[in-house]
Amino acid sequence: MATPGHSADHLCYLLEPEGILFTGDLVLGEGSSMIVHPDGSVSAWLASLARLASLRPTRLLPSHGPAVDDALARLEACRAHRLDRVALVHAALGSGARTLEQIRAAVYGDLPVSHHRAAQLTIRAYLSYLEESGEKPPPLPW
Repeated sequence: MATPGHSADHLCYLLEPEGILFTGDLVLGEGSSMIVHPDGSVSAWLASLARLASLRPTRLLPSHGPAVDDALARLEACRAHRLDRVALVHAALGSGARTLEQIRAAVYGDLPVSHHRAAQLTIRAYLSYLEESGEKPPPLPW
């Protein structure tokens, strides 16, 4: 099934009747996947996650990380984590952050330099999501 979000062309597969869901890169066994703007979309990712939860899978098999036996709990944890990140981006903007670097520092803290670029790509997706949902983030260097 089409599950855009991580990327526009992402797919997941459900093995019926066992309820085993192959989540690809949409949901990882641990940690969180990148949503790289403009191909990825936070709103599409959240919609895809809701679609997966509606299938009531019993087990998740991601392309990265361990298998997940408590599938619905993992899906909810991923949703909550993503919405927490959105809230952190929103708070950073409210506190005066105006560059991707300032937002990255506020949201991700002491992140290794090797991860800065990935974080900034995902922050762009968060900013786009805030704009789609009616927030008007200030213009940033894209």
